[in-house]
Amino acid sequence: VEVYDVVIDKTTTCCAVAGTVTVLAVAGFVALLVLIYYILTPLSK
Repeated sequence: VEVYDVVIDKTTTCCAVAGTVTVLAVAGFVALLVLIYYILTPLSK
């Protein structure tokens, strides 16, 4: 039972870390696109 609990804990931690990294990556990517958009928009006019 103890080994099973440890596996569950590790799985939960991995999922939480992966989820956090994914959210940060997506947020960073969106921020980068917005930044590029604001930089290029004045140049195109």
